[in-house]
Amino acid sequence: MDASPSRDGLPEVPAPVPSRGKGRQPRKHFILAALGATLVAFVAFAGLSTRIPALRISDGKGATLAVLALPEGKFIHHYTHSIHLSAVDEYFRVEDGQLRLYELRYDTNSVGMPSDTELGFRIEDKRFVLAMDRRFGKIPIRVADLPGHGVIIGGAFHPFAALMRPEGQLVLSGTEVLAARFWR
Repeated sequence: MDASPSRDGLPEVPAPVPSRGKGRQPRKHFILAALGATLVAFVAFAGLSTRIPALRISDGKGATLAVLALPEGKFIHHYTHSIHLSAVDEYFRVEDGQLRLYELRYDTNSVGMPSDTELGFRIEDKRFVLAMDRRFGKIPIRVADLPGHGVIIGGAFHPFAALMRPEGQLVLSGTEVLAARFWR
């Protein structure tokens, strides 16, 4: 193709001829690569993740305030008994979205504490231990004015006072969360 000189003496460059899709190939490859990478990431995450039990803590109106993962599937509801001012620990497991109370530990056998043996009774480390099997969909709780009211998960204490004012209502319920799995 001969380029004839333009008015300013430079050769004229012919206008580009539109091609049918050739200019879109890099974009098409990028989109396919991005979709492929997304699919690989999704499959890898699905293979490396699992659903584990968790404790949902809501306010009295149903708004979720916290969701705490329970790697071992259990937690302790810890509080101070309002009459004899000693520690009480209620041991729960989350099973099939329900809260299962399986053990109660307390220091003093007096007013307001269980007097029957339910599924078994023993004394361990100077504490009364009562075996139980009670299931709950939800447990409404009033946050105590006394310090030390909350849940213990994996040895870490989570105070209810960090979520709600004293005398405010919380609701405990079971749920599940996704967690990374690095083992088989």
